[in-house]
Amino acid sequence: YFFKNGSHLTDIIKNINNADVLSIDSSIGLSEYNRRFEGKFILQGNLSPEVLFESEDVIRKKIDEIFSEAEGLKGHIFNLGHGVLPGTPVDSIKFAVDYIHEAGRK
Repeated sequence: YFFKNGSHLTDIIKNINNADVLSIDSSIGLSEYNRRFEGKFILQGNLSPEVLFESEDVIRKKIDEIFSEAEGLKGHIFNLGHGVLPGTPVDSIKFAVDYIHEAGRK
């Protein structure tokens, strides 16, 4: 399941019984979503798509923060919190994907 702007619905969503993975937005951090879902789901997300308009240093820092936060999760699939925004620099997307692959191997 994917829900956008749904952080206020976590008490309802945590009762879903036919899902293993939830794709989450970037409105709150991974660890907070995990706490609210009581560790029940593998989480997919949640890099803010706006970050891809920033410098490579900022992109790298935000990716590292998400990897660090994901360490205690049941499982994590790295993704944007919600889609690529119009006008996102292609070079930033490429940099982020390459860095995620590199950092994910460590």
